[in-house]
Amino acid sequence: MDKSHLGSKVVQYGVSAFICLYFFLAFYPKYLGNQKEIIPFALFNLYTFIPYDYSNFDLQITDSCGEAYFLMYKNDHLNAIERKYFFAWLNKIGEEYRQNKEVKLDSSHFIIENIEGKVDLVRISGDYIETFSTKSYQIEILKQIK
Repeated sequence: MDKSHLGSKVVQYGVSAFICLYFFLAFYPKYLGNQKEIIPFALFNLYTFIPYDYSNFDLQITDSCGEAYFLMYKNDHLNAIERKYFFAWLNKIGEEYRQNKEVKLDSSHFIIENIEGKVDLVRISGDYIETFSTKSYQIEILKQIK
């Protein structure tokens, strides 16, 4: 018997044994054992923590022609620093709204002063998958600022 034939047998049986051991360790604790899972092998419980919906705050800007767009959502003209700053600023406003149900934001704010047109604070909410596939989301106008 040559060495190459013996090596292929070891690989064939070794890979098969490893796959069987892998599935046994993945499914035994979840379905036959104490309902706990071994994280490196199966991530059934981890997938339950993935959020499927979102709720973000944004500024809806309506220009003089009546076309509406957002400060953050689908705005390709922002660079990374502006996007990070506006995101933190809008999160701070959103947190204030969640706590007090009111927003202390008016047209004298330096960001809003530079925007031409009507400005509304809105909450954009929806499902991640639905928004990605059908591009549909819900908009709730919270406050007209300008």
